[in-house]
Amino acid sequence: MKISTIIKQRRLDLNLTQEQVAEQIFVSTKSISNWENDKNFPDIESLVRLAKLYDLSLDSLLLEGSDIVKDIKKKEKVYELQKINLIGPQLTNVFLMLMIFLPAILKGFYMSDYMYGLLVLVIASNAITGFYFINKLDKYNFRENGNKTLISIQIVGSILFFVFLGFTTVKSVLLK
Repeated sequence: MKISTIIKQRRLDLNLTQEQVAEQIFVSTKSISNWENDKNFPDIESLVRLAKLYDLSLDSLLLEGSDIVKDIKKKEKVYELQKINLIGPQLTNVFLMLMIFLPAILKGFYMSDYMYGLLVLVIASNAITGFYFINKLDKYNFRENGNKTLISIQIVGSILFFVFLGFTTVKSVLLK
């Protein structure tokens, strides 16, 4: 039996309205309606409250309403993909910083000042975006769950960026 059917039937068996249930488990009546009409699933906290209110075991709700388990697994997969998705901008920053250093290393490689400025803007944009999303993921114990590769790339990228800024500052001061 689907979880939507279980929670609707149990509510009706207890002669409760959607408003009463919503008030007792601290959600909106629209949420109750959506759950009962199989539009979405209750979150874990709401599911625990529903189980207590309806005097049902959480195991039976989760096992019988296996769609919830599928939904949780899907959300976990999306979370993992989001972490992997953050690697791209950080790797791009590392490669862009290497491009900035190439003129200093290779004498035949030239870049205009405008190109330097553009590269610095792109690096800054990627870094800010990366830091923003990593901070957002921290709400879900991102560092604790560990994507060490991404964190390492971000640290290396940040170090390279500051080394570049110091290098260009020293170079411009000494060459004047």
